[in-house]
Amino acid sequence: MRLIGHLITDSDFPNFHAYHCIIHQQTLCSNIQHEELDLVKKAVVKIVNFVRANAFNHRQFRALLSEYESNYTNLILHTDVRWLSRGKVLTRMNNVIEELKVFLREKCKDDLLVHPESPVFLCRLAFLADITHHLNTLNLKLQGRHKMLPTLMNEIDVLKAKLGLFAGQLRHFMHFPELSKTAEIHPNVVQAEKFESYVENLKSDFSTRFKDIRPLNSLFRFVENPFASESDPVDIPSSMKLLVGDEAALQLEIINLQHNNALKSMHKDSPESTPTNFWMKYVDVNDFPEMSKCCKKILTCLGVLTFCEAGFPALTNIKSKKRNALTDQHLEDLLRAAVTQCEPEIKQVAAALQSQPSH
Repeated sequence: MRLIGHLITDSDFPNFHAYHCIIHQQTLCSNIQHEELDLVKKAVVKIVNFVRANAFNHRQFRALLSEYESNYTNLILHTDVRWLSRGKVLTRMNNVIEELKVFLREKCKDDLLVHPESPVFLCRLAFLADITHHLNTLNLKLQGRHKMLPTLMNEIDVLKAKLGLFAGQLRHFMHFPELSKTAEIHPNVVQAEKFESYVENLKSDFSTRFKDIRPLNSLFRFVENPFASESDPVDIPSSMKLLVGDEAALQLEIINLQHNNALKSMHKDSPESTPTNFWMKYVDVNDFPEMSKCCKKILTCLGVLTFCEAGFPALTNIKSKKRNALTDQHLEDLLRAAVTQCEPEIKQVAAALQSQPSH
């Protein structure tokens, strides 16, 4: 934990591990688990495995796609490790469904052919492909280094707002292109009411899964923009109490900050005024000690496990059988150097050293 943010300890930030592991692919994908949709996913997996698991079937199907001049040359093989990769599998299958029907008929696979020949199955497949695409988009935005909790929670809130829009406009298929194409072929089979219910349940699940961190939303907004009109000098300090801040001192510091025209101008006009730069460089710790401490804890609390995951292979390479005598301090220093992105100033360090005179 010290390698990620030395300002944070378990006593400072209750449930730190729960917040640090806020995003995981399985968390997202489990939101759309439903018995009917789950049957669709299992059927898709069986069909894809039938085509891709056998080399002869795979070559024949690729030749069939080429013969029909399809826009695609292959099916995508899903992986259980990355569950959301099935989103692309669903979309690809929906776009080559006619070729799949021909292929399964030639192979006399009636047990698999019954699925793509069912209009209800095709509608559910199209809906699942579209909704998983939206989850994929969110998942990609939540990946990578230096993803702070305020940024991650903002992305989640954006998707929640989009889900509310989707539920209200699902009958028009405005944001569901795959379902729209299927509805043109089977207009009387689309179960719009049921799909709306799925979307509403998905939105509700997002609220439930992140309810523990919701009380900090006002604090996240304050960290991103302390000069916003909704930054209440009474409510914000009460949220900062979770970070072991002095509420009375915080109230006074927030008022001083919001009336500091120089800092307000820097936050608004400086091209480098990111939340991290603002609190680390511009806000003087001596003038705002309690506020700086609490905001820096938020900024150093990462919402993804990229740094932790990068540390495992680095530690494996460093602590080998031939280097088993490393002290804990030496090992920590090596691990910190292995996972950091900071570039050492070699020339500056070398210039500060006294050169060895010749004898």
